Amino acid sequence: MNAEIERPSLADAFKGTGENRAAGLAGLLPTVAPPPSTDAKAAKTREVAAAPIVERPAREKRAPKPPSSQPEHVGVDNVAAYLPPDVLALVRAEKARRVDPSGHQPTYDELLVEALATVTVDELRAAFTAARVAGGGLIPKRSRAPRGTGTIQVQIRLDGTQRVALEELRETVEAPSRSALISTALATYLGRTRGSEHV
Repeated sequence: MNAEIERPSLADAFKGTGENRAAGLAGLLPTVAPPPSTDAKAAKTREVAAAPIVERPAREKRAPKPPSSQPEHVGVDNVAAYLPPDVLALVRAEKARRVDPSGHQPTYDELLVEALATVTVDELRAAFTAARVAGGGLIPKRSRAPRGTGTIQVQIRLDGTQRVALEELRETVEAPSRSALISTALATYLGRTRGSEHV
């Protein structure tokens, strides 16, 4: 009853020399050439160093493209501007006044371009200088909007060239922000336009 069951030994399965075990793997991997000797590398380096240096001909410089007479409308994007309610009322009144028979009215960007074509840099600079001088002192006071007043955001569509020009103008006239520049330009232009109507 105590007869042992004869089982093959696992150790017997791995007996034998390593060469016999690896015989079944022959030809499975590609053969790799031995690395070149250091003498061959040194000879190759000497050949490269002895080769004559060939200079490439200099490329011709292209003349810069002349600016096109057509405005670039690539990259047209919305630019947020925050207008005080009184300026926004002027803008809306002007848009309503200039509706043509087809129902088209000027857009915010068209009115801004008209304003900046009419209002001079000196007028804008004077408006912002007066605001700074009113603060007085060596350090200007922080400007605060009167209580109960706020601004309303409008979207003005400008292309890349117009955005760059607007930012340069903001720096030139020392406007505290892009919105302040836009608001002042529109208020000055539309105030002048409405004043000339009543004369």
